[in-house]
Amino acid sequence: MKQEEIRAIKAPTLIMAGDKDPTRKTHFAEIFNLLPDGQLAIIPGCGHVIFRCEPDLAIKIMSDFLQ
Repeated sequence: MKQEEIRAIKAPTLIMAGDKDPTRKTHFAEIFNLLPDGQLAIIPGCGHVIFRCEPDLAIKIMSDFLQ
């Protein structure tokens, strides 16, 4: 996705990632910084599939975001 496309997202957006995810950590921060109404949650001790690692925490973060 191009930077202009990310900046054009007007809906509140939640980005969730594990701190052990093989994706560069700065990648998540770069996307977050481009979003006009974004939130970023880095889940400690998790890889790419945070719902397997910390399902209760992931659901809590999503529920809070949707409130």
